[in-house]
Amino acid sequence: MLAHDVPLQALVSFARHAKKNLPDDLEAVGKLDANLDMRRHQWKVEWQGAGTTSGFRLRSSHAKAELALDRIPFVISSSLNHPLATPRTRVAPGTSASETYLDVGPFNIALGRATPAVVRGSLSPSGYNLGIAGDVQLQRLLQLARNIGVPSAQPSADGPAKIDLHLAGNWQAFVPPKANGRMQ
Repeated sequence: MLAHDVPLQALVSFARHAKKNLPDDLEAVGKLDANLDMRRHQWKVEWQGAGTTSGFRLRSSHAKAELALDRIPFVISSSLNHPLATPRTRVAPGTSASETYLDVGPFNIALGRATPAVVRGSLSPSGYNLGIAGDVQLQRLLQLARNIGVPSAQPSADGPAKIDLHLAGNWQAFVPPKANGRMQ
């Protein structure tokens, strides 16, 4: 199955139904291209494929942020050994239950410093795990957090920071993500 020039706004609209705290006025421009393969093995469906976005921009007047993301590579796979697999989705050898995973990145994101930060992550039907590392301007990082639905403080303080942050969580019941990492 080929997906060519899929508007990214459609994915943002879908994300609003799956993720709490996304800004109501969040808009996306850009397109998605992908090549996906679906295979059915008795009762189980397996997905494989890859793609990229182009011209990807997110903006929100409410969050006072515009982010230029441009090209984001991604891979879709069904795997029992994926790092995001949970005990519920891991099964005994010889059985065939697994989840489908969307691995995103790595991709660069400019957050107010000369060198962009690097983002990568994994999403599945049951949860997500995202990481961002590199140099950022504090206010730009907080704008990013608000754009992706992570509640964040709005201090007037600003300045450069070096970060290695991770967000992880489950989709069920709109539970807020668990954040950990370092910022200097």
